[in-house]
Amino acid sequence: MKAFSWTGLSSLITLASLAHLTSADHGRFLDLPLKRERTSGYRPNLKRQLSASPRMAYDEDSYLVGVDIGSPKQTVKLTVDVSSYQTWVIGDCGSLYFHEDECKKAGIYNDSLSDTSVYVSLSYEEGDLDNDDGSTYSLTYYADDLTIQGGETLKNVTFGLYDYPTSSQLGVLGLGFGKGVNSNRSNIIDELVDQGLIQSRAFSLALGPLRSEEGSLILGGVDTKKFSGPLQRLPIVDPPDFGSDYHQTQYWITIDEATAHQADENMTTFPSFKAMQHSDAELSWLPPDLVNTIAAHFGIIRTEDDYDWYIVPCGYKNMTGSLDLKFGDLAVSVPYGDLIIQNDAISDHLEGECYLSVMPRNVTDDGEIFWLGQNIMGHLYTVYDQESRALWLAKYQDCGSEVIEITKDENSIAGINGQCGGSAEGSAEGSAEGFGHRVAAPTAVWLSCMFVGLFPLL
Repeated sequence: MKAFSWTGLSSLITLASLAHLTSADHGRFLDLPLKRERTSGYRPNLKRQLSASPRMAYDEDSYLVGVDIGSPKQTVKLTVDVSSYQTWVIGDCGSLYFHEDECKKAGIYNDSLSDTSVYVSLSYEEGDLDNDDGSTYSLTYYADDLTIQGGETLKNVTFGLYDYPTSSQLGVLGLGFGKGVNSNRSNIIDELVDQGLIQSRAFSLALGPLRSEEGSLILGGVDTKKFSGPLQRLPIVDPPDFGSDYHQTQYWITIDEATAHQADENMTTFPSFKAMQHSDAELSWLPPDLVNTIAAHFGIIRTEDDYDWYIVPCGYKNMTGSLDLKFGDLAVSVPYGDLIIQNDAISDHLEGECYLSVMPRNVTDDGEIFWLGQNIMGHLYTVYDQESRALWLAKYQDCGSEVIEITKDENSIAGINGQCGGSAEGSAEGSAEGFGHRVAAPTAVWLSCMFVGLFPLL
């Protein structure tokens, strides 16, 4: 009889919380709850450095998904990133300047410990990747078996290994355009379709309200109880002109109108501009005139000398007013209070102070590279449709969960209505059979672990 091991039980509970699922006979999609966690310290993204200086150091929230890689499985947490087509993992925490412990908790991948790991030789063009600011970074590539949060295992998936990270504690699950668009090889979305786990190169994402602890990612499906009204189709457009030789296809859309709306009905409306979504960025980078007008509503006329952000009293979280955005026929209002974020990097030095989470892009130096971060995305439900090169947007609202599959039918998404807010009596077009793969609730996970996983340890 094996000796009882609390260490083994603890590890089992941790894995079960990431991996337990229920399956159905019909419906091909992966329903993945996301865990929102705060990452400490300065963490510039590998794909873009934003011309960042150490003054831009702040804790940032990430939406994480658990991934098992290799044989035997090595569990890592990856941040969900719709702006990257690459999936990559951390290979070593030792070269981090700080927060090595957090890196280890998130998990690393060691190719030498996996029986199914295969080194992948790529061309210079594939191995050296462009940042949004024109700089580059390099990854080593491997192919191995990969399981996303307890779903079915994808075989022989190619991903990058970042061997010598200097600041990033988390790897990335990249959900951008892959083979035939940004790469000569298949990425995660391609593999999900090619290996039959989902039917269409499409997925949906809901980050939820600013201070929520969880989000939702449905690979190959739409949760009709996470939004209200119809889905508004927006074609993916070409990016603005950019100074460097950078041609990655991303989820660029047109914002038809933006209005800074003060409580006293003082409104300033700005013309259309292009922006892309960044699910791993807490800040939104917007046109300077728009941001400066919002800042003026908070009584700010310039940024704080010692910081690269706009400093505001935390009490302004209750301030009335909003940033109103129009996407075609869809109008979304972001309360000013949701643009204020408290952060230890500021409060440690300026008691009672917070920061404004919209930033003005220096269009003269950086070009019109604007994006919508978590503060704005949290008010949207987005379906990313690579097949038809479009995003489908609706107002986020949570009234439960009912997922329908996105099929190969070119009209599978069109006509789907959200069930929240009385806007629809039921889901519209699409197949509603089955529940695909869904992670169990935390209580069910714990009980399953106790009754299924405990006894083999005894």
